[in-house]
Amino acid sequence: IRCSGHLDTGIMGTPVLLEALALEGRFDVAYEILSSTTYPGFGFMLASGATTMWENWSYENGSHCHPMHGGVCDWMYRHVAGIRQDTGSAGFSRIIVEPWWGQEVSNASAKVLTIRGQLEVRWEKSRVQSMVKVDLPVGCSASILVPKPSSDKCMLSESGTHLDPGAGKFPEGIGKISERDDSYMIEAGAGSYFFKAILKG
Repeated sequence: IRCSGHLDTGIMGTPVLLEALALEGRFDVAYEILSSTTYPGFGFMLASGATTMWENWSYENGSHCHPMHGGVCDWMYRHVAGIRQDTGSAGFSRIIVEPWWGQEVSNASAKVLTIRGQLEVRWEKSRVQSMVKVDLPVGCSASILVPKPSSDKCMLSESGTHLDPGAGKFPEGIGKISERDDSYMIEAGAGSYFFKAILKG
């Protein structure tokens, strides 16, 4: 607030700031900080033609290919694309997929080359539907959160097949589906999935 949406942090403070904002659900503030195209900030780098991370906020000082502020990239994988390793797991054996909750971003995608193979997530959301596509390599399992486009009644499907959370029997690879007020939580094993939550009516 004091810096009008700009960063006043360096190599140590920037990742901590962004993590704190995510934990508090302040994706609106994180988005403002990351997208601002005026000095100083990541948006300013992009607006200045940068294709790599700079060592310093200003172009004139330091290296122009330096991971000094690279912690933001890790944060974007975990909180924008929504790819996180579950606590206690190793080598991406257990994954949590949770897309960006804020209204500021309508789609994102990311790939991670793990020791088990390539993990890929792509999601999109609008007022009437949300879509989450996940490719899980062999040896991985995941909790996949599919946001509802509205608190009104929604229909959930996977690759065009209707899913009833209360049915207890699901397509191969899907073990459990829990319905919440604002989302569905799906437990899945290795495989490719294309989930959609569509507003009824």
